[in-house]
Amino acid sequence: MLFSLFVLVLILVGLSAVLSVRQQTARQAYLRGLAEDIVSSMDLNVDPCADFYNYSCGNWIRNNPLPADKAAFFKAITSIEDHNLNTLKAIVEDPSTGKVNTVYQACMNTEITNQLNWQPIKPYLDIVAQVTDFTTFFSMAGALQSYGFSLIFSFGVDLDAKNPSINIAQFGQGAFALPSRDLYLDNSTETQKQRQLYLDHIAVMFQFVGLPKDQAIADANHVLEFETLLAQAGLPDDQLIDPFKTYNKLDITGLQTISPNLPWDSYLEGLGFPDLQQVNVISPAFFQNLSTLVANTELPSEQLRAYLAWSVIHQSANLLSDEFVNATFAFFGVILEGQAEMSPRWETCISAVDSTVGEMLGALYAKVSFSGSSLADAKTMLDSIEGAMQRDIQELNWMDPTTRARALTKLSEVTNQVGYPQNPSNYTHLPLSTTTYAENTFNAQSYQFISQVKSIGQPANKQKWGMTADTVNAYYDPTRNQMVFPAGILQNPYFNASHPAALNYGGAGVIMGHELTHGFDNQGRDYNGKGVLENWWEPATNKQFNDKAQCIIDQYSKFEVLPGLYLNGKLTQGENIADCGGVKNSYNAFLKNVGPASNDTSVVPFLTNSQLFFVGYAQGWCAVASPAYLRVQVATDPHSTARYRVLGPLINLEQFAEQFKCPVGSFMNPKVRCPVW
Repeated sequence: MLFSLFVLVLILVGLSAVLSVRQQTARQAYLRGLAEDIVSSMDLNVDPCADFYNYSCGNWIRNNPLPADKAAFFKAITSIEDHNLNTLKAIVEDPSTGKVNTVYQACMNTEITNQLNWQPIKPYLDIVAQVTDFTTFFSMAGALQSYGFSLIFSFGVDLDAKNPSINIAQFGQGAFALPSRDLYLDNSTETQKQRQLYLDHIAVMFQFVGLPKDQAIADANHVLEFETLLAQAGLPDDQLIDPFKTYNKLDITGLQTISPNLPWDSYLEGLGFPDLQQVNVISPAFFQNLSTLVANTELPSEQLRAYLAWSVIHQSANLLSDEFVNATFAFFGVILEGQAEMSPRWETCISAVDSTVGEMLGALYAKVSFSGSSLADAKTMLDSIEGAMQRDIQELNWMDPTTRARALTKLSEVTNQVGYPQNPSNYTHLPLSTTTYAENTFNAQSYQFISQVKSIGQPANKQKWGMTADTVNAYYDPTRNQMVFPAGILQNPYFNASHPAALNYGGAGVIMGHELTHGFDNQGRDYNGKGVLENWWEPATNKQFNDKAQCIIDQYSKFEVLPGLYLNGKLTQGENIADCGGVKNSYNAFLKNVGPASNDTSVVPFLTNSQLFFVGYAQGWCAVASPAYLRVQVATDPHSTARYRVLGPLINLEQFAEQFKCPVGSFMNPKVRCPVW
């Protein structure tokens, strides 16, 4: 008996050894494949000290022409999105997922959508028809906003920045269909051509809802004239980035005082919330300017109706029959973004599910794609990056002791949400149709509006997520002093338990460091650890920060995206500061994590582990994009373009130049850097 047990132990030990060898062999094969993918994307003919982006991404860019159904294509982000979409497709197609499947199937039912044509928006166009003057226009705009339409100005609910324990209504500046106010105000030949094509598009869409051609053309001109007035009344985006200037808490009397020609009582009645007491006005100048325009400009009722009708049609177009969808894509997809083909319908319908019952969908996604040790591993990495930033703040030579102590206190009070919400909504009171896509969307918009307005003046829910768990993104919320990292972005190649630490820190780690740095960028730094908007900086250190931020603004403003088109350094400064801090703090966390092994040879034989960190980071931003997409991005996006999200942070990090032995004065090792954090 004893002999038999001994033999059994030997057999088990042997099997364990065999399994261990097989696992090691499989891992080695995986790492070889990973290394081959990294090297195949690089252009080793490029000097890394002259252009690290093309050194890291040159062959990938050369071998990956822009897909016909995309305006921009990213090596990492798009691969995650595509993988996630396939995962989500299996979920939404499963009848056992209940409401998730119901919304998806209704969206996929294009036969009924085409039969209904534009009838789903008829009730909202009937509301528009009630406009007879500017007072009824404001009232009907409020009514339409309660159904989820964005009109004249934005309405939302968020935490009160001076009292973040309470929710407050927020009014922002004008809403118009074109993606940039410059497209209304710029008079270059190219922009004028786009405006004419926009007019033609509006006229076609009006004819789809039954207007005669002559009236459709006249109404299209009315729309462009009114949207141009809204653009003129507003401020450029780069003038709306100072939190102190965008916090203007007013009661309704105060709102009426700054904009006396706007009928606020009628608007609030239409909105269904006549007892609103206080609101934060993000851009008082917009409402002042709009009030003046109303007093000095003839606004015939047919123009006001045309603007509201167009807003309803445009914002609903993708819920309607094929002719609406195709015409919208032909202008906004092809002309404005350079996209050649539409995405397949099933992708559209996954987005519909995400915007309708997204918390349910995200919870199902997380079970499939963020299981095992993923949550614990992500939190461990995040802790290490917070530790790196703590050390960084302690060592900065430009902070006085008082400000430093406050910064460390704020850092210690940052809270994190990782993976998925703990208590996702089950949408108990949301009515859903099994057949009608538009009906579900409008029901969801009303459901969300009611939920928002009920929360005004109520205690804030600081655990509420602003993204679904399947979203390929992350964010920092200054009024909550909180970071959120959905499971959707914590995926390969940004995050994978099988990857070397250099790649995980160069991917997900930089994203974590980026969001953490947002708490101390040109906007986040104006909130304390409790999320209260206040100036907690001593004057001398405050000046030091502003000087450093100006250096970043000036530096990035010299980056040329297309011939003659440069980044807006002022608009992008917050994201650029976060990019620079994210790379620095993730790299320092990586060094502490791996120790001397950072200088060992990596899975790529000609790169050390430290060098692999930087190549992995750069390859996270390998991208191709249409010129039209880039022009819109530069005009509207606070993020820099992909190329400069790599080059900007790395030229500002001395450790990068050390690792690649870049001579002083080379592009990647400039004599003047602009480090902030």
